Amino acid sequence: MNNTLYLGTFNSELFWRENNYSELPSIPDLQSDNVLSVLDELQFVFCTKPNDVLITRVPLDQFHKKYLTELGFVFICNDVSPINQCVGKSTRIGSVCSLIDGCNNIEYFANLASSVNLFSPYSILPESEVLLKKLKVEKDIPSIEIVKKVNSKVFSTLLSKNIGSIKNEEVVYSSEALLRIGKEMLSSSPILIKDPMGVSGKGNMLINSEKLLTRIFNHIQKQEQNGKITCFVLESLLNKKVDFSSQLLIDKSGEINLVTVQVMQNNGFAFSGIQTSDNNFFDFLDKTDYFKQVKWIGREIFKAGYFGPVCIDSMVDEQNNIIPIIEINARKSMGLINYAIDQYLSNFSVKGNLMYLSLILKNKLPFEELLKKLNESDILFSKQKPVGILPLSANAVNININDNTTDSQLSKGRFYFSLIAEKEKESEILSKLKDVFCEFSAKVVN
Repeated sequence: MNNTLYLGTFNSELFWRENNYSELPSIPDLQSDNVLSVLDELQFVFCTKPNDVLITRVPLDQFHKKYLTELGFVFICNDVSPINQCVGKSTRIGSVCSLIDGCNNIEYFANLASSVNLFSPYSILPESEVLLKKLKVEKDIPSIEIVKKVNSKVFSTLLSKNIGSIKNEEVVYSSEALLRIGKEMLSSSPILIKDPMGVSGKGNMLINSEKLLTRIFNHIQKQEQNGKITCFVLESLLNKKVDFSSQLLIDKSGEINLVTVQVMQNNGFAFSGIQTSDNNFFDFLDKTDYFKQVKWIGREIFKAGYFGPVCIDSMVDEQNNIIPIIEINARKSMGLINYAIDQYLSNFSVKGNLMYLSLILKNKLPFEELLKKLNESDILFSKQKPVGILPLSANAVNININDNTTDSQLSKGRFYFSLIAEKEKESEILSKLKDVFCEFSAKVVN
């Protein structure tokens, strides 16, 4: 039997980005970065066999793991954190691959992976190849340089222009070009400036005035004067009607399989919810050239040397025009996670809506107590009652609370879940869910 090793880092772009490139202005948010760093726990949804192995940055919460086991998610996972075993390295920003590679107890992780013969990472990282050798897992993967290339928004922009998209977009390689071309594009609409390797929610900046564009020009020009290289994508802002994505799997021979189409709800430029496309929307796409374009995109990605999972973000505008490429993510995605959840839920003839609540916490929220309260409120998903809330994350709730956190400090957390309910029942269940968090003095801010 083929057993699979699952691991990954959800802010992959951070490890693909070259340090010698200029950056857009941003406000550091360590607490949000910490939440993002532990979302690797969501990968349990891919584990379909008892000897599949999931290695996460922080061990799964024991009560969450017990609940998942009761649902039928049976797999092997680490109960030791590679962070605690790491020597001589910064652990806060390290990817899970670099943490395992640098830990002083790599034998522990090698033993965990001793039964696996397949490797299915969330994304390919700079340390992936070295780690596979140390764990003695044989697996051909694309080179990190190819992975960086096909994930760059420059690559997706050039493909988009090649395919004849109606989207007005340009790649700029200097602050001067950013200012000049940006002014031209601003004459017809607001524009987006995109970092080629921007992390979700942080790599885009909306520009709606020449004054703001000039401020960004000055910010970039100062970095160029200090030796930084400039490369950004400029796009006219589109009037969005539907955000959606196509999930592909490209095998080593170049065969391209469309796995699923997922429809997204976004909060600004960051993901906030997702569900599998219904038949009506799929049929709408099928009556156009969209799926032919998707296959062409897949072939171009394979020609560049990449194989593996791909997420193509697309859009329908207010005039019902389909924009086939917003960006390309040559990795797994939230859409693929939602698809895996729906594969599990098909056993109960239902589908879910992957969502999250952003939380502000004063104290640690015991996950055992949260599960108990959800059950008492009659909204906890179970095999016996396959409707309600299926909790997907535990570490992301409490990651910013530690023994040194005082009552006066506020900590950010996120609770990821799948909402399984008929449309008319969704708001009632969500209201009960928010009430449960209020009982723990946790403020829901989205």
